[in-house]
Amino acid sequence: MQLFNNLLSPFPYTRGLIAESFSALKTCILATIILLVIRPFGLDKVTATTILGFGLVVFVSALINILVALFVVRKFVNEEKWTVWKEVIRVLIYLCVNVIAIMVFANYTLPIELDNIIILKFISHTILFAIIPISIRTVSIKNWLLKQRLKEAHKLANIIEERASDNNSTDVIVLKSNIVNDVVTTSFKDLLFIEADKNYITIVENSNGKVRKTLLRLSLIKAQEQITNDIIIRCHRSFLVNINAVSKAIGNSQGLKLVFLDELKTVPVSRSYKEEVMQKINSL
Repeated sequence: MQLFNNLLSPFPYTRGLIAESFSALKTCILATIILLVIRPFGLDKVTATTILGFGLVVFVSALINILVALFVVRKFVNEEKWTVWKEVIRVLIYLCVNVIAIMVFANYTLPIELDNIIILKFISHTILFAIIPISIRTVSIKNWLLKQRLKEAHKLANIIEERASDNNSTDVIVLKSNIVNDVVTTSFKDLLFIEADKNYITIVENSNGKVRKTLLRLSLIKAQEQITNDIIIRCHRSFLVNINAVSKAIGNSQGLKLVFLDELKTVPVSRSYKEEVMQKINSL
């Protein structure tokens, strides 16, 4: 179950051209050094120049993969939903391209004839040998993502702590169901957040120190249309939050989360709404 959850966890589609290229360069240098020192897979009779050539070919093929991912494939993917298992598939595709590049280079530099057995050896050896640098790359990116989330959470927490609290407005919010004859009335002072659940929303309030939850048959989009005050904003596809009611922000590799009361669950901030949330809290 833990492995399954890890595969579904968020993963950055890209860290930018420079960062990705530098990461690929470090990985190729590490792989080349290991080949030069250990000489696995019968490479003991191959010259150092040829091994350096293999490293260069792998780096060039990796660079081509990065450029294709950034400037071609990126137009067709949803970066918000990019996860570890999708990254694994992308890495496997990268390996296939690398294997082809290595076989072409080997065909011109080594006295071998490519047949089915040789091709299978190239594929198996490349995948086996790539486990270490790919694992290092994945862990380093996960650590980078965690540091980014912690940095963002720290910044957001400081803004929340330093901003002047202005959550005493008694202006009412009236939410009307467009399906049944139900109405829920709350105020900007009491409202914490609104959570969507299919065709319903749950309105969560802090009324005189007590948490109150009210279910209303209304979509989150329709609820947002009925709220005119801009301190109630979208932070996730399933949540509207009262920015003035946020007590703190926390972060991990899964992303940013907003805390309202200790006894309530945290509210996630999706990547597509992160900048808007931080700007709104900062402006207040």
